[in-house]
Amino acid sequence: MDRANFTFRNIGPRKKKIIYFISTGDTCRSPMAASYVRRLLAEAEIDTFDVRAAGVLTVTGLRASQEARQIMESQEINLNTHRSSQLSPEMIRRADLILGMTPYHVQKAIRISEEARGKTFLLQEYTRGGGKNVQIQDPMGCTLEVFNRRFKEIRQGCDRLMKSTFITKHAPAAAVSAISTATPKAASSAKAATKAKPPTKKAAASMTKAASQKASAKKATSKKVTTKKVTTKKIATKTATTKKAATKKAAAEGDASKKASTSKQTASKNGGAKSKTSKKAATKTSKTESSSVRSRKRTKSSSTKSKSTAKTTAKRSV
Repeated sequence: MDRANFTFRNIGPRKKKIIYFISTGDTCRSPMAASYVRRLLAEAEIDTFDVRAAGVLTVTGLRASQEARQIMESQEINLNTHRSSQLSPEMIRRADLILGMTPYHVQKAIRISEEARGKTFLLQEYTRGGGKNVQIQDPMGCTLEVFNRRFKEIRQGCDRLMKSTFITKHAPAAAVSAISTATPKAASSAKAATKAKPPTKKAAASMTKAASQKASAKKATSKKVTTKKVTTKKIATKTATTKKAATKKAAAEGDASKKASTSKQTASKNGGAKSKTSKKAATKTSKTESSSVRSRKRTKSSSTKSKSTAKTTAKRSV
């Protein structure tokens, strides 16, 4: 490589293309990918890229996991200085390319900022690798063997990325040819990842403790979910019972109202019949009284007439 020409081509300020590797917590996959690509670029003497890592659901300042640091040490890459960062709208705005490990990371980046749309992709999908399986799953809480498998997937994707148009288009022409030699070198050293030294007693104890804490947290979460489900079921049962009681009460009130209405109608009917009977009885009584008066009048008239006849007869006799 002609270093003189390389130096000449890079005179003056140059805006570096920013690449973000994103994962969930920014403690395993994204720092491994970012640090590995930085090493490949350094080996090819390409300084036109700024490679960074971030998490879509994390807090700032977390260290890389013990397993991730151990695997990258086998690659002669030091992750001890890595600290997690939460992906922000400003990071997305400044980024030229964002590569996630699972569809969740891509979707989350777009939710954080619409500017992520069109420049955020899956690592395996963007580099046309991985076949049907384009996801690189989270190894957090798993064994070192699982971490090795995940790094192998990341390494393969990053090797292909180095040959992608995005890299070759923005790399100095004299440095592009170095990419083909940088990748095999990194790949040969990467074989040590599958033969990583077994963890020390201290590291093993730390890993066991972390796994135990994660299991306890998972158990506590499961217990909370179960409790919540039981509470929800109780509330649903109580609501159903209340609803049933309300329905029963409404039905009882309806029956009572119906009975009252029926009683009222019956009373009204009976009252009408009674009033009619009373009226008839009154009419009958009135007729009887009229008949009695007429009878007394006739009797009186007969009596008066008899007296008058007797009186006339007496006078005649005298």
